[in-house]
Amino acid sequence: MVLAAGPPPRDGAALAAAIRRLCERPEWARALGQAARKRALSEFDEAIVIDETLEVYRELLPAGVVARDAAGDAPGSGEEAAAAASRDEEAVPG
Repeated sequence: MVLAAGPPPRDGAALAAAIRRLCERPEWARALGQAARKRALSEFDEAIVIDETLEVYRELLPAGVVARDAAGDAPGSGEEAAAAASRDEEAVPG
C-alpha cells in the first residue's frame, strides 16, 4: 500500500515542497499515481457510482419510484413517479 498525505490547504510553500519531493523521487511519484488510479477505478467506476446513487434514492423515495423494468430501462416519467407518490400518500393514515 502506498500512502501519502497532501499539504495543508492554502499552504503554497508546503505544496511546492511536496511537488519537489515528487520530482526528486519519480519511482515514488509513479507508485502514488498507480495507487490513486487503482483506487479511482475501484471506488468511482461509473457503474458503481450509479448503483450507489440509485440505492440511496431507493432508500429515500417511496417504493416503486426508482425502479428499472425488465429491459433495464431508466425509471419512468415524472408523471408516473408523481402518481406513485400520490398513491403512497393516500395509503398513509394521517
